[in-house]
Amino acid sequence: MLIVLKSKKGMSLIEVMLAVLIIIIIILGSSFLYVFGIGYVGLSKNYQVAAQLAAQKLEQFRADNHFHIDIPVGTTSEDISLGDVSYTRSTETTETEETVDSGLCKKVKVNVYWTQMGKQHKLSLVSLYVNR
Repeated sequence: MLIVLKSKKGMSLIEVMLAVLIIIIIILGSSFLYVFGIGYVGLSKNYQVAAQLAAQKLEQFRADNHFHIDIPVGTTSEDISLGDVSYTRSTETTETEETVDSGLCKKVKVNVYWTQMGKQHKLSLVSLYVNR
């Protein structure tokens, strides 16, 4: 019986193609995660800006209420552009039936809208103010 041993000095073409395919899949997966990660970092930044815009409006009403300036009932809207993003800040003020210590309350709801990554996003903050 004759035993022939083949030496494996190199790789076959199939092994090389498989290794290249695995490397391509790893690189594409990493770049896909990177692109989505950057998008979500931008989205987080825009949520933070929207929260600041809404809080700013509520602070303005708080200051008006403190100085006995009447908070008007109704809806207002304003467009605000910061950098490459446009925000729309709308304010809805309604009389409520709730009473706190010295009087009736007004409910103020501030909505901030913006469009990013092809979707419209919204952030809302609500506060109650006592009529003085």
